Amino acid sequence: MKIAFVSDTHFGYERFEEDAFRQGKEALIDASKVADIIILGGDIFDKREPTLETMAKVIEILKEAKNSLPEKFEKKIFAIAGTHEYSAKNVMNPIEFLEKIGLVESIHNKRVVLEDLEQKIVIRGMKGIPEELVKKAFEKFEEVKEKEKDKEKDIYKIFVFHQTLKEFIGVQDENLASIEDLPEGYDLYLCGHIHCYRQYLGGKLQIPGSTVITQLKDEEQAEKGYLLIDTKTKTIEFRKINTRKFIVLDLWFKEATTKEIKEAIEKELEKIAKENYQKPIVKIKLNGTLSPQAIEAAIEINREDMIVEIDKNLEAISLFEKLNNLKYKKDQNIEELGIKFLFENASKLNISKEKAEELFKKFLKE
Repeated sequence: MKIAFVSDTHFGYERFEEDAFRQGKEALIDASKVADIIILGGDIFDKREPTLETMAKVIEILKEAKNSLPEKFEKKIFAIAGTHEYSAKNVMNPIEFLEKIGLVESIHNKRVVLEDLEQKIVIRGMKGIPEELVKKAFEKFEEVKEKEKDKEKDIYKIFVFHQTLKEFIGVQDENLASIEDLPEGYDLYLCGHIHCYRQYLGGKLQIPGSTVITQLKDEEQAEKGYLLIDTKTKTIEFRKINTRKFIVLDLWFKEATTKEIKEAIEKELEKIAKENYQKPIVKIKLNGTLSPQAIEAAIEINREDMIVEIDKNLEAISLFEKLNNLKYKKDQNIEELGIKFLFENASKLNISKEKAEELFKKFLKE
């Protein structure tokens, strides 16, 4: 049996809404052509109350995918809700709505069994829940070994969930569950929520990542796609989809002016423009120090051929640090240089020239 696992399409994500629909649709339609069933791993919608326009588009995509899947099973698309779709008890979430209209089968807290001539597939799911509840919740999903009389068929068990585990983010947070807390008795664990492709436990725990960029994290530069699992051969393929190019640049400066920073940014962007990507997303991280004259808020770049995000981690060099640099220039008259510097910057520092001269003379005595 071939199972496609698609997660975190974030349909309706406002910033890159077209990307979310185009890329999520590509993953689902491609999956419907190569798999027997599709499992959705949560955060299919970006909001727990999607707009009617978003819901209508998703319904059309799922209808197309469902119609393209083979007639092997009555139920063809299975799903859990993610953290973005989380709702209060007794309040219908978007996945439950899709189930009501017959497009998907919710597998939260359920044990779904699918059988063909050769295999019996068991699928259990747990929707995204608050992190502090995960450890206890996992205990309810442990699978016992099948009785000998059920062994005439190969049995393959899958657990689907949508959470953050300690190992995913590299922190020791007591509120987070660990890989060690996963329920026992499964051949494969499929997880949503994390936005880049990963695998753990020697491939037994698989994360396909999102189909759209949402967080602009460095790791989202990796290719996006979904998983195709062959339960007979026990093989898993990461199938790539076409996505907008995402590039992260780290630029470092020392006492740089606004003009120098802008020129450096434009130089790097021109290099990217020559690659002829189709309107890439470029995140530029600015690091180092600003000159006292530089105005960080003025560092903005607008281009038609790319989407530019600037992450400003610059520190303004302090007045006394600048003065200290001048103090150790032995070949120049420090007093003349200092007074000149302070007079030039007095208005920007909101002090009078008389006060500036007084501060400088005090500094020289220290």
